[in-house]
Amino acid sequence: MRSLCRRLVRSCVLDCGRRARFAFGNGGKGSNQAIGAARLGARCKLLAGVGADRFGDEAVQLWRAEGVDCSAVRQMVGT
Repeated sequence: MRSLCRRLVRSCVLDCGRRARFAFGNGGKGSNQAIGAARLGARCKLLAGVGADRFGDEAVQLWRAEGVDCSAVRQMVGT
């Protein structure tokens, strides 16, 4: 998981006339490599720990949709 927050700055002062952008997206070295390998046709299993929350659910759903074996992924409470 990676998060990105951009502040629109003009002359070192936040431009209050525009909204700051905040976006979430799945990513990270292991995730990206597993998805890339699966897309190339490799059998791929990801060993990872993610939160037992919406973000963890979305990550696991993405990996499964991409053909990554998630049997070694653990969703943990309190992370």
